[in-house]
Amino acid sequence: MRRSRRAAAAAIALGLAAGVTVLAAPAASAATAVSCSSAQEAAVGSADNRSTAMTTSTTACPGWVDNGGPYTFSISQVTIVVTILRPGQPPQYLPLTLDNEVATCQTVAVSGTKINAGGCTYSP
Repeated sequence: MRRSRRAAAAAIALGLAAGVTVLAAPAASAATAVSCSSAQEAAVGSADNRSTAMTTSTTACPGWVDNGGPYTFSISQVTIVVTILRPGQPPQYLPLTLDNEVATCQTVAVSGTKINAGGCTYSP
């Protein structure tokens, strides 16, 4: 028994002397990626001022399975409803359509067939 303890201590000392560092591998993070035919977003003032929320559906995203975040949606056509606010006038709602956009989102809540995503960033 004494010999195996000495051998283990010697191996640890040798590893430290050689500068060997052993770290546990990080846990694998889950991710969900899906292709969708359509989605909806909102913006105030201009399309450049989009919210971080996006809505789509399990019907528009066939094969949807929640494997955890982050969530990447490759969307064929996005409709952004831009709200224009002018003092003393009712709000105007202007729909704008973008093709082939990717939304990367941090959270998702599914209710029935509706997928509500939050913490989204967008790229063409």
